Parts: sequence; structure tokens; C-alpha cells
Amino acid sequence: MRDGQFAKLQIFRFLHIMQDAVLRIHTRDGTFYDLAVDALGNRTVDTTTARTLTKEESGATFFLNSSSEFATTLPDLAAADTSSDLDGLEYTFVVDAAPVGVDYTIVTADSDNIMYGNICSAEDAGGSVTVVADADVITFVAGQAIKGDYVHVMSHDGEWFMNGMCAVQAGMTTAST
Repeated sequence: MRDGQFAKLQIFRFLHIMQDAVLRIHTRDGTFYDLAVDALGNRTVDTTTARTLTKEESGATFFLNSSSEFATTLPDLAAADTSSDLDGLEYTFVVDAAPVGVDYTIVTADSDNIMYGNICSAEDAGGSVTVVADADVITFVAGQAIKGDYVHVMSHDGEWFMNGMCAVQAGMTTAST
């Protein structure tokens, strides 16, 4: 910090962050979040409140852990200058505390119906697969989703592609609003 102002940090080759470090990221709106870095350089974020993700958070794993409902909004792919500007964004969401009485949701910006993919469940011996098309909401359902259920989303050509796994078929749903 210099003269009460934060200076920009430019990294030209690499930044070495020690094992189990936590980076505190301050956003332009005055809020902040902590980003943990494990020994392998993986980024994890304990998520307990609503938030809108940024492209800088791409590659992070968000552990959903709250006693109240909240939504996580994916970056607005339509806001990019070209569809390739936001190609390759990816986020993983893992249920850390099973939702009870309330749901965790992952939503597209502006309710764009641009999610496609599959949700697998191990509910019966043969398992089951739910095909997702033209969705804009992924819901970890209260009373059904359990710790360890997860979904991974990635962007390409202005759309979100997803794959998820849940213990019971009713644990994760999708919808178009």
C-alpha cells in the first residue's frame, strides 16, 4: 500500500504461493471473499451467501454451505464482445452442508436458457441419467441433496455445458424459467 492507496501488482513470470495460503480478494463494490489455495494450487471457496461469479474465478471449486437458501449466478455470456471472449470458463459446485428446508441454486444471468448436459444419480443399481437442455437453473434440492453431490459447468460459444452427480435422482434438478 502506498499513500493510502492500493498499488497494482504485476506478475511477469509466476507468483509462488505457499501451501494452504488464503488470498483475500476485494471487489469493486467493496465486498470481499477468501480464496484458499491448497498444495496443488487448486482454488476452493466456501460459499455461504448469494454471489455473481466473475471470469477471474474460473477454475475454482465452490463448497456450498449455508443454513439459508442462496443463488450463485454464472457470468453473463451474452455480455461478452464475442462469444469466444468467455469460452472456457469453468466452475465446480459441491454440496458441503446438505440443504435442509431451502435450496442452493446456480443460475444463468438474465434467465438465459443456455444450459445443456447430464445429471447422473446412483439411486438404483443401474443408476440413472437426466438429460438437460435449454435450462437456466440448477437446483440442489433441500431434503434430497446430500454432502458430496456436485455439478461442473463450462462455457463454450455462448452456452453453458454441465455434468453433475447426485446420490438420489431428486437431489439435483434443472429448470427453464
